[in-house]
Amino acid sequence: QQFGNSQKKECKSTDNSNKMVAELLKYFSGDSTQSAENFGFCLPQLSFPDDIDSIIAETEDLESVGTTLVYTISAFEPYIGVLAGVTDQPSIVFAFPPPASYTWPQDSERRVQWASFNLPAGTTVTLKLMQGSSEISGQTKLDMINDMNEPITIAGTVPVAQGYKIKLCASTGQCWKSGTFSIKAKIANQPAPVEHIQIMPGDASILTPGSEAYGVYVSGVKTAIAMILAVESHRIEIYGLQSITTTRRASGVQVLVRIHADDTGRDTTSNEDLLAAIQDDDNQRAFVATSGDFMTAAQSSDLNVSALTGDEYSDTNALDAIKEACAKGNCVLGSEKETWWNTARIVGIAVGATGFLVCFCGGAVVAMMYISRRNARKIQDQPNFATASDVS
Repeated sequence: QQFGNSQKKECKSTDNSNKMVAELLKYFSGDSTQSAENFGFCLPQLSFPDDIDSIIAETEDLESVGTTLVYTISAFEPYIGVLAGVTDQPSIVFAFPPPASYTWPQDSERRVQWASFNLPAGTTVTLKLMQGSSEISGQTKLDMINDMNEPITIAGTVPVAQGYKIKLCASTGQCWKSGTFSIKAKIANQPAPVEHIQIMPGDASILTPGSEAYGVYVSGVKTAIAMILAVESHRIEIYGLQSITTTRRASGVQVLVRIHADDTGRDTTSNEDLLAAIQDDDNQRAFVATSGDFMTAAQSSDLNVSALTGDEYSDTNALDAIKEACAKGNCVLGSEKETWWNTARIVGIAVGATGFLVCFCGGAVVAMMYISRRNARKIQDQPNFATASDVS
């Protein structure tokens, strides 16, 4: 239902008990007190122009029993049969910050992540920290590659308060905002994040930075891991992907994961306990089996996004085969010495406006996936990979 600001009505439902919806709301909002009988969804107030007849045509059907008024909104006619604004229009969905109830500590870095749809190739983006309609100075990142993955540090000078959002503006002139979050004082002695390499089956070649498939894949895997570990999604950060190829030519994806300590005070599970849980074989199979369910929710006509929902990306037997091959040293992955970001910058300087580069290393084409904007360091649970030649 839609209520204007002057109408003091609560948006809720008390007619029936729906435990499933309540649990979903608990998970995504972080509100552990969510009732199964008292919940609801509010939509913003809908405003029409004064000349409403110009956008709505009214016809009267007198042939049926009674009188039926049919309203046709002419502006929606091009979108009949499709989801307007999702499957055909530019859009952004944030994976971090989460939709609600997050508190971001001062002097802490987190990776803002999003999935973008229907943005033209070559689109650049700008990120701004907003409080209401005001931009917070010193927190803006300008004209970045739309790789859907950007580390942001909240400075200690940013006031502790509620009502902050991340605003993403594309070079096309369109802007989107994240969910609302609070900024809190720096957490003293906050445990450092722990890192994990998660192997997933599937073809990594379609997960190019800036593609719709990349954003959907990262968001889906992040959400699946958080759900299986029973933690809020802000504790899981994916900071890189690399392709894996075994000597038997099986393909997979190496997902680089950080587990953060809880910033909200609602979760006392230690990083070390979560690291042990994420390394459990049964949990890893569950990540693979369920991540596709979240990717299916993406409303996109992109063929690579559709491919992510196929059996190739949710095959737990393939996961076991790749892990076994890597444990024996029969895996090859892209270089860890050069990140996708730094390589792209170097190449951009070298080739200027040509815009094309094919790198042959050891007789094979090496496709570098985005790892991080710093050199990726070795991780303790690194599988025994044979590393491909460095990209120079």
